[in-house]
Amino acid sequence: MIQKKIVENELEVIKSRTLMAQVVKNLQLYTHVFEDKLFSTKQAYSTSPIIIELRNPEKILQPSGAEKFYFEYDSIKKTVEINDKSYPIGEWVQGPIFGETKFKLNTHKSGIAKGELYFSFANPKDMTRALLGGLEASPTDKLSTVVRLTYRDPIPQRGENILNHLISAYNQKAISDRDDLASKTLTFIEERMNKVEKELNELEYSIQRFRIREGCC
Repeated sequence: MIQKKIVENELEVIKSRTLMAQVVKNLQLYTHVFEDKLFSTKQAYSTSPIIIELRNPEKILQPSGAEKFYFEYDSIKKTVEINDKSYPIGEWVQGPIFGETKFKLNTHKSGIAKGELYFSFANPKDMTRALLGGLEASPTDKLSTVVRLTYRDPIPQRGENILNHLISAYNQKAISDRDDLASKTLTFIEERMNKVEKELNELEYSIQRFRIREGCC
C-alpha cells in the first residue's frame, strides 16, 4: 500500500500544472509557426527555419491565433523580416508585440516549408491545460513502480520533445526537493548543535559558580 501511495503521489507530480508550464516555457510552445498554403494551413514545427522566444510570455493574454505575423527568413544575413523591419537571429530585441523577443534557429527543422510562413501566440496557461489534456500517466500494472507516459500529438517530433522535457523537469524537481530537504536537515542539525553547545556552556558555568561558592578547587 505504501509503494502504491508513493507511485500515486509521483503521478500527481508528473501531471501537475507546474511541470507542464515549465515544458511550455522551455519549448516556447506559446508560439506557433504555420505554413499558409493556397488551400490549407499546416503547422510548421519541423519546417520553419526559426522559432520565437519571449522574455515574458505571461504577458500573452489573448486567445490562440488572435493575431498573425507573416515573416521571411534571410539565411545569408541571418535576419527575420517582419513588416519591412529586420530582426537579428539569437539576440534579444524589442519585438513586434509582447516586449523582448528572441528569434532563434529551429533545431527541430527537418523539412522545407512550401508556403508563406507566419507565427502567432497562445496564452501559456491555455497551452498548459491543452498539453495536460493530451498526457496519460499510469503504472504499468497495479503492483508496479514503473510509470508509463503517453502523449498524443499530431506532430510526433513535438510529442517526443514534450515528453522528454517533462521527464527532465520531473527529474530537476526531484533533485531540487532532495537538495531542499538536505539543506533543511543540515540547518536543523546546526541549530540543534548550537543549542546543545549553549546548554553545555551554561552547565559548565553553573559548575564553576558552585565550586567557587563551596570553596572547591
